[in-house]
Amino acid sequence: MKMEYFVCGGAKQDELSTVDLSGANNKDLIFVGDGGYTKTQNVKGVSEIGTGAFSNCEAVQKVILPVSVSEIGESAFEGCKGLQIVRYKQGKKFKKNLVVHANAFKDCSSLETIIFPRLGGKGSITIAKNAFAGCTKLRTVVLRGKGTFNIPPEAFCHSKEVTLIVTAGSEAETFAVEYGIKHTSVKDS
Repeated sequence: MKMEYFVCGGAKQDELSTVDLSGANNKDLIFVGDGGYTKTQNVKGVSEIGTGAFSNCEAVQKVILPVSVSEIGESAFEGCKGLQIVRYKQGKKFKKNLVVHANAFKDCSSLETIIFPRLGGKGSITIAKNAFAGCTKLRTVVLRGKGTFNIPPEAFCHSKEVTLIVTAGSEAETFAVEYGIKHTSVKDS
């Protein structure tokens, strides 16, 4: 299922603080806002966050994605100025191809942490060169696993203090070393 367009769950944009797409068995979308606002919507697994789906939802602070999401569309979260963390629900190794399109997180000026799914041998992550343009507070990007990482050197150029958490001996580690990006290598468990 592709999430094409979403106006902050029917809530006012200033009410939505958490977008949890992880759900039990990828069937529930949960939108939680300040003041107790909660909206749950049943779906049959989200595989793609479409172009501009959550753009300018400035109050969103946290996004939790299920491993079923293999595409984050152009400008999907652009302008979510309150967004601080984006993480994939961890579990089985990700064996699909994940694509993060241009401007997906552009101008998410409070974004500090991104935790991508841990890749299995056949999985891959491709990030457009300006997917994180304007993410000046980005500090931690977790790229774990032994899959293929297609990341241009300027992917994190707006984030002067970014540290990549990578699996020792992985393509992500090679990328960090080759381009002089601060990183911490960990064993893949």
